[in-house]
Amino acid sequence: GAQAILQTVRRRGLRFIAEVTEVEDRPDLSTAPFVGRGELLGDLDGALRAAMEGRGGLALLSGEPGIGKTRAAEQFASLAREQGVVAHIGRCREAEGAPAFWPWVQVLRAHAEANPPSRIWQLLGSGARDIAQIAPEIHPDLSDSVPLPVLEPGPARFRLFDAIARFWQRASEEAPIVLILDDLHRADDPSWLLLPFIAQELGKARVLVVGTYREVELHRDRDRGAFLGELARLASTRCFKLEGFSREEIRRFAELKIAARPSAETVNLLHELSGGNPFFLALLTPSLDPRR
Repeated sequence: GAQAILQTVRRRGLRFIAEVTEVEDRPDLSTAPFVGRGELLGDLDGALRAAMEGRGGLALLSGEPGIGKTRAAEQFASLAREQGVVAHIGRCREAEGAPAFWPWVQVLRAHAEANPPSRIWQLLGSGARDIAQIAPEIHPDLSDSVPLPVLEPGPARFRLFDAIARFWQRASEEAPIVLILDDLHRADDPSWLLLPFIAQELGKARVLVVGTYREVELHRDRDRGAFLGELARLASTRCFKLEGFSREEIRRFAELKIAARPSAETVNLLHELSGGNPFFLALLTPSLDPRR
């Protein structure tokens, strides 16, 4: 039937008539129906299979704002956990005062919280005091450690990078690991610098690092864009670009959202207005009226 979003205009076709209101909050895509992305999830599963066989590496997910990078990464993490894989998520923040290495600190902290202190001590090994410089809470006995100048190039930073890589190498001996670093375009410089080191050092470990980023943000930053290009050329790196939903995926998204099958005309209009972008679809679909 007709939808409240559309009106038929004689000899002209369809017209968008839904009320448009300005909203301050983003729609919560975590509650939106998950559709599509089968090929991407299959490719990521292939990268995970390689990691499970001891050929770890880095997978980079790019795309425009709202295209569903975070949701796809979270879905992949859920599927990985169903296979007995350990999966942690670190989210980058641009907020003032966010510490260096913040996404890496989050995944280290998550693993520490999920394991007994004795196990974490084993994983830290000789790198315990180095890691304590960025995550002092990971082991209380090291809370009085004197901070090292890990943000400057030199032996201290190399020891820290090596300690983090070895931590995850040891951790993956017990179970394969997926580390998701979300919104890398917001990451601090030290977090970026750690990426290629980790990607190369974990080549023989059962660890897959998945990073998401907005390509438009990095293309505006010449230095980071160049750095990303070098990162993408590593043998252990796989790159994936998310595109908008197809019309069939839009139909399925809308159908799940409103619990009714949208007409072909509505699907075409949603495709035209949103470009298949899930963020815009989440804004538009509440205007659909399944009763009409």
